Amino acid sequence: MLFALIAPVPAFAATFSVWVQNGSDRVFSSTPVPSAPATAVTLHAARGETQAAQIAVRSGSAVDGLSVQTGDLTGPGGAVIPATAVTSNREYNHTGIPTGLGHFESPPGGGNAYYDSFYDNAPFSLAAGVTQPFYLSVAVPAGQAPGAYFGTATVRSSAGNVTVPLRVTVYNVTLPPTSQSTFKMDNWFGSAGWDYEGTVQAIPLQYGVTMFDDNWWKVIGNIAGDFAKHRNNVIHADFQGLAMTPATTFDAGGLPVLDWANFDRFVQTFIDAGALQYIYTPHMLRGDGTQLVELRAGAGGAPVTALAATGTPAAAAYLDSVFGQLKTHLDGKCLDAQSPCPVGRRWSDVLYMSAVDEPTTQAQTDAANWFYDRFHARFPNGLTNEAQWVIASGDHGRLSTLTPMLNTDNYGRNIAYYQSQRIDQKKDLWFYTSANHDAQPNRMISYPLVDTRLMPWMATSVNADGLLHWGWNYWVSGGPGNWSAADTFDGAQGNDGDCWLVRPDKAHYGIYDSVRSEALLQGLQDTELLHQLAAAKPVAARSLVNSLISDTTTYERYGSFVEERHKQLLDALVAPGGDLKLPFADDFGSGTDANWRHSAGSWSVTGDGAYVQSSTDTGTWNVVSGLEARAYGDLAASVDLQITGVNAADGGNANWAGVVVHNLNPTDHDTGDLVAVRNTGEVFVYRSGSTLGHAQIPGYNAGQLVHLRVVARGSTLQVYAGGAAPLLTVTDGSYPVGGFGLATGGASARFDNVRINPMVNPVEGAAVSVSSSYTADAWSPQNAVDGRRDSSLAVSNGWTSAGSSSADHTEWIQTDLGAVTPLNRVDLFPRND
Repeated sequence: MLFALIAPVPAFAATFSVWVQNGSDRVFSSTPVPSAPATAVTLHAARGETQAAQIAVRSGSAVDGLSVQTGDLTGPGGAVIPATAVTSNREYNHTGIPTGLGHFESPPGGGNAYYDSFYDNAPFSLAAGVTQPFYLSVAVPAGQAPGAYFGTATVRSSAGNVTVPLRVTVYNVTLPPTSQSTFKMDNWFGSAGWDYEGTVQAIPLQYGVTMFDDNWWKVIGNIAGDFAKHRNNVIHADFQGLAMTPATTFDAGGLPVLDWANFDRFVQTFIDAGALQYIYTPHMLRGDGTQLVELRAGAGGAPVTALAATGTPAAAAYLDSVFGQLKTHLDGKCLDAQSPCPVGRRWSDVLYMSAVDEPTTQAQTDAANWFYDRFHARFPNGLTNEAQWVIASGDHGRLSTLTPMLNTDNYGRNIAYYQSQRIDQKKDLWFYTSANHDAQPNRMISYPLVDTRLMPWMATSVNADGLLHWGWNYWVSGGPGNWSAADTFDGAQGNDGDCWLVRPDKAHYGIYDSVRSEALLQGLQDTELLHQLAAAKPVAARSLVNSLISDTTTYERYGSFVEERHKQLLDALVAPGGDLKLPFADDFGSGTDANWRHSAGSWSVTGDGAYVQSSTDTGTWNVVSGLEARAYGDLAASVDLQITGVNAADGGNANWAGVVVHNLNPTDHDTGDLVAVRNTGEVFVYRSGSTLGHAQIPGYNAGQLVHLRVVARGSTLQVYAGGAAPLLTVTDGSYPVGGFGLATGGASARFDNVRINPMVNPVEGAAVSVSSSYTADAWSPQNAVDGRRDSSLAVSNGWTSAGSSSADHTEWIQTDLGAVTPLNRVDLFPRND
């Protein structure tokens, strides 16, 4: 939503309209003045965080000399956020952006013009009937005193001025610097090496520099500063490409003796800027993906590149030599100015090696395995990673990090596999994005701006800790032998922005950022705050994630909602007290499923107050209706369920219905623990591709009503299916916190009487002892503590003592809470049958 502000100024009133827009929803040149104007820019920020809004201007007649000016912000006790930390950038309107792809956002009234790049904030002329946004950002210093800060932004023009009040609330929360992030951001950028074609031509062609001359290094220094500002902490550095100078020589066998001067200067530039946390070597297998890039002596002895077959003794000797030199050199370098170098801080400790890009064939994964074996011979604990468009599991055993494309075909269809690799094989998990206009978020120009902000959220939602995109500055057109500088402002926009996120500021050897680079920064900052909140209040953190993301294709499309979640993150971090506890009950008597969300299946609430999934389709097994914006740690949950039909042609009575506890995304059953009942009466617990346990319900008849109850305490999961004792107990702590959902697989089912107690009532699910008991007809000691308050139900009536001939005697019930627990009351509910 856009908000308007037309404020009086001391000098003379402007004849144009000014309004404020959040920083996560796009403004278009055709955006009209909104009907409900706001009055100011209001931002909420942690210390060390940058927050932003947009100021939009529109006039019925042409306006000259238009610009936005900002100044100091004054806060508590005279504290100041200096004007240098408050910036305003005019947004550049690019035409010819491809539309109709993926889930693009159409400009009001149609067209193909989108604002993206920042441009100089010098006064300019605005045409009549055109909306011009300015991006206003405040970078709060890490040491800033908490409190409210006030200032103004002034829209100046020959037609008058408009003053926009500006308020920033700084919280007593501090983001770590880029080089100490908990999330890994790898925007591949061209400098030296990599593909030795467009990647090495982009900077020289755009800036008119020569590789390794003074102005080239000036560009690299400005890139490093931009990376530090935008939390890009994984630095693309090709040690072979940076060694392509006459100082690299060759031994008698033709093997290179690498010169490290440029590599060291390059890496140190990013360290000094505060950007570098990890070094990432571009993939060294090129050509058809099985050929090794080698340096060889060219004319006059200068190094040139050549492709060599892998798996040969000569290629092995080459890698043994260069990897040996690399290991020796990096072992002697430290991220810190300390001696001895602290554990884990040598350059060799933070190096990622990549063999091949997007492998698709057995030959490529075979070559990659050979390559990684040579690397690990020199770097036994070396980090390895490669971007994979499709799943290529043949070399996953050699990878320390799996980086699947965030699309349907790769991660979407293989969630259980990737999560089991993360859990059981201890792999790191990143997401890879590239030129795919799929249903998942991506940083395309034509996509809603919030897509870019949500990319780190999406990774965090599945416990991934990194994000990789291939193109940060691929500013070239043409091809080998015919490269030219791409027109990054008025030309074709690099496949809808896939090839570049920023643009060259040629006059200053610098970088023009974009609304997308800023949105990505916002998402990365959100992720750091999420990680801080998850460490202190994991349920609150997961609930906020679940409020925005249902699964990788179903997520919030309005930036204003994400802006609200950012504030809630900050509020939760400074709020006193413990974590959230969100008790929940739903008998569907309201006639709606307003608390639930789903992306598959056919869900509805019946007239008699049940929740029904009526499809038995086995085209997808991920049929889950999950609770919105809720998460749980320890819990006792129960539901009455009845399988009403199965797909006889696919699975039959082996198909199932049940619940998912602790799933990472609300509509996902391949994360968390699926606890389900087959129509054969088998109860099973499934976790990310593995069955952790199973048991049979005694006397089960197909289609019977089952009172399914799950008690999760720590890493122990107990499952009850109507009986007094657990039918099944498993131990697995892979998913300690997550959502809750109702699920079916190839079956239709009725669900009712959903109850979730996040241990607000500590007796629920506790061990029970009694003096005597009648244990039939849904009576049992355990049923006294299952959270139900009604003994008229056939599935769980509570506890009643055994019949006795003695008129005067004592009966008692006792529970073991497992630990000393403070209680302020005990509620007893008498039987009412």
